[in-house]
Amino acid sequence: MTLIRGFEPDHSFAKSWLFIEQVRGCSDFCNSHGTYTTKESNRLLYTMTIKVICFLAFSCTIFTQAKAQIGLGTISTDLKGRVVTTYKLIDPDGNQIQTYLGSPFLGDHVWHPGALIYRDQQQRPGQIAYNLVLNQIQYRSTDSSAAITALPDEFIVEGERFVSAPLKGVVGNQLTYFQVLYSGTTTLLRRYRKRFMLLDRNSYGVKTAYDDMFNGQYVASQELFILTKGGEPQLVALTVKSITKALKGLDPILAKQVDSSPLTEDTLIYILKEYDRSTK
Repeated sequence: MTLIRGFEPDHSFAKSWLFIEQVRGCSDFCNSHGTYTTKESNRLLYTMTIKVICFLAFSCTIFTQAKAQIGLGTISTDLKGRVVTTYKLIDPDGNQIQTYLGSPFLGDHVWHPGALIYRDQQQRPGQIAYNLVLNQIQYRSTDSSAAITALPDEFIVEGERFVSAPLKGVVGNQLTYFQVLYSGTTTLLRRYRKRFMLLDRNSYGVKTAYDDMFNGQYVASQELFILTKGGEPQLVALTVKSITKALKGLDPILAKQVDSSPLTEDTLIYILKEYDRSTK
């Protein structure tokens, strides 16, 4: 397997491990008082440990492979070229490896060349890792290997610009980042997301190769938003109804083009350019 990068949890790892120890204590207590059998007690502990490990997968920051230890994971590519996330964990059945298809990060790699941009508009070049599960950005400057959590107003990854914008339904002050696909008076944005989903290895067929069986996977999705001047990002689909609803006062000629053309991202960008010209 070819190592891409690994990662380790932040300080929440210590709290999570304390939680595991508390569960272990409860398990021992139940076992000694006859509430559970030893096997049931071990499975209870394993189930709670898996939940914590899944949490750690969401709250990870970057580290090198040399720091790998039990409870921590590595991100690599397998022999079939797939990105996989691997944890070392011993369960009651003796399984030592938990393998998840994909990773929580943007792209096939963890670190990407780029830059952070704040309100002063000065670019701070370095390496960026964007955790889509946590919506969290990790940053390493060009003269340091230490990673920090960053909250930029904008950032650039592999030449692509991402901006922050308020979004309804987001709890607290967490920033939501969007890739800019078109920027005029109106802006077309793409939001990347990932969520973690547990899988049951026992559900695979008997003919499934061992390296094709996973304990979980990171499921990726994308959403398109239109941002009009003075407004908030509006979620849109590539449908006539959705586009005309988002673009108030859309010229009838343009509306007809929307109705007659196959709706693709390129078509939508063309429509937005024409819309911006007609509303100047």
